[in-house]
Amino acid sequence: FMVYTVMKNIHIKLAEVAVNLKASQYQVFRYVILPLSMPSIISASAIAFAFSFGAFEIPYLLGATYPKTLPVWAYQNFISVDLGHRPVAMVINIIISLVCALLVFIYYVSMRKYLKNWN
Repeated sequence: FMVYTVMKNIHIKLAEVAVNLKASQYQVFRYVILPLSMPSIISASAIAFAFSFGAFEIPYLLGATYPKTLPVWAYQNFISVDLGHRPVAMVINIIISLVCALLVFIYYVSMRKYLKNWN
């Protein structure tokens, strides 16, 4: 929905100007539409990655997988009867959080570079 909203709000006159300057439909998309919608595409990708990287429901419900995903492994350690497994679950959750934080940092740096090139 984020990408759709941004692409919907791109002013149609920009594409018309490009067509008047003899740009093909591909060039209009490549040089007008895509650069204007790139920040929302990147942010939507980061959100989708963070959600799917930390989700345990689908892999857990689908059954036995090998190797186990990090969220499933953390969940199984957390609900284990042996309370000695809980610290392992917390460490796995911290690793998941650090990977997501690293992704957000990379997103932030890349967006600063991208927006600096526009100015």
